[in-house]
Amino acid sequence: MRSGFFNSEIIGYDDENMPVFDRAEEASFFAKYFSQFISNGVFPNPSTNLQVLATEGMNVKVDIGVCYINGYMGWAETPEIFEIEESDLQARIDRIVARLDFVDKSINLFVKKGTAQGNPIAPELQRDYDIYEIGLADIRVNANAIEITQANITDLRLNTELCGIVANQLQHVDTTTIFNQYLDWLKRVMQEGEEKLTKAEEEFEKNFNTWFQTVQNVLSGDVAGNLFNLINTKADKKKTWNITIDNEWTGDTAPYTKTVQIQGILATDEANIYPVWSNTLETRQIERE
Repeated sequence: MRSGFFNSEIIGYDDENMPVFDRAEEASFFAKYFSQFISNGVFPNPSTNLQVLATEGMNVKVDIGVCYINGYMGWAETPEIFEIEESDLQARIDRIVARLDFVDKSINLFVKKGTAQGNPIAPELQRDYDIYEIGLADIRVNANAIEITQANITDLRLNTELCGIVANQLQHVDTTTIFNQYLDWLKRVMQEGEEKLTKAEEEFEKNFNTWFQTVQNVLSGDVAGNLFNLINTKADKKKTWNITIDNEWTGDTAPYTKTVQIQGILATDEANIYPVWSNTLETRQIERE
């Protein structure tokens, strides 16, 4: 069982005359130690830590920031620009990652190219003995696109499974209070919804009863007779005049005008004119002119 940290003593010297310690440990031991207290992800302050942004054309920028992966820290002191390869006939999704490489002993930023297809999906993160990746953003590269916009970029930094925000893993978060608040809110919303529904039902019933009472009064007694009277009432409001117009018109060229006097039309009436054409085609053409 490995343990630490304890004072180390020199127990000898190697071929290069360098001291050999009895309790010497590798960097992996310290990484393992710190990973017990600090979770993987990007640091929350500032909020732009390693944010992926669209720039010009097919280029994207990863802003400056710090990430933490399995006890190792990566720090981008200057923004990094990546050119995204165009997609031809179908769309694809590329993924920007921060990659901890145990072989190269480094943390660097990379673009993982996706596969172009009808329903594209982002490439999986590699997490094995040699490499451990966290996802910073997904970039949708549309077919025949010549530009990456911010709308094409999905920020993954708040996704705990893919990236997450660096936090104290030993800090206990009591969710009981917030859960109870959520339940109270949910009950209140449901109660308000039921009250609104009940009020709407009462209003509908009231309006329906008022309407039905009116209809019932109209249709009581001689139903057919009352309906006939209603129809006649409506019919009385529509009047028709048949007017014969001569061929005396004002004007040398079309459009021609004529004034016709009709008794009984009120200023508040809506007048509609429907010509009654002659039966012969030649006469109808002259009449239309």
